[in-house]
Amino acid sequence: MMHIEISDKVLWQHIKNDDSNALTQLFQRYYFLFTRKGLQYVQDPELIKDAINEVFYNLWRSRHTLSDIENVKAYLHAVFRNQVFAFMKSDLKYANNVKAWDQVQETTQLSYEDVLVALQVKQEQKEQLHNAFALLSPRQKEYIQLKYFEGLSYLEVAERTGQSIKTVYNTIYEGIKVLRREISL
Repeated sequence: MMHIEISDKVLWQHIKNDDSNALTQLFQRYYFLFTRKGLQYVQDPELIKDAINEVFYNLWRSRHTLSDIENVKAYLHAVFRNQVFAFMKSDLKYANNVKAWDQVQETTQLSYEDVLVALQVKQEQKEQLHNAFALLSPRQKEYIQLKYFEGLSYLEVAERTGQSIKTVYNTIYEGIKVLRREISL
C-alpha cells in the first residue's frame, strides 16, 4: 500500500477546520526536529518538550484565527524558537543563557526563511520586505518565489525555468544579498 504524505499547507488548512488528526500529524512531523534544534540552544529536554507542546497547544487553541502560511515549517520553527526563548527568560536559572543567546542572534546571519518568518510577524517589517522585493529583478523574484515560497530545490527551479543550477543559485544568492541589505534586521 502506497503512503502519500500530506503537505504542511494542507495540514494547516485542516487544522483551521477543526481536524485534530492534522494537528497530530504536524506535531509528529516536527517533534524530533524541534527537539534536536532546541537542544542546540539549551540542554534541558523538559524545557524543550514543554516548548514544543506549548507551540502545538497554542496552534490548536487559535486554529479559528490562524492566517494562511506559505511555509508552515519555517513559521513553526520561529514560533518554537520564540517559545523556548520565552521559557528561558521566565526561568532565572537561564538568565545568562538568554543574554548569550541574544548576542548570538545579533551576530549570526539569519537564513532567508528565518528572515521571512520574522517579517511575517511584524507589519512594519512586512513593508520593508515588500519594498526590498520591489528592488529585485523579475528573474530574482521568480526564483526566490519558487525556492522559498513554493519550496522547490535549486534543481527543481532550474528544471522549471530552463536555467542551469549555477545560474539559479547565483541569481537567488544575489537577490538575497539585496534583501539583506535593504531589510534592517
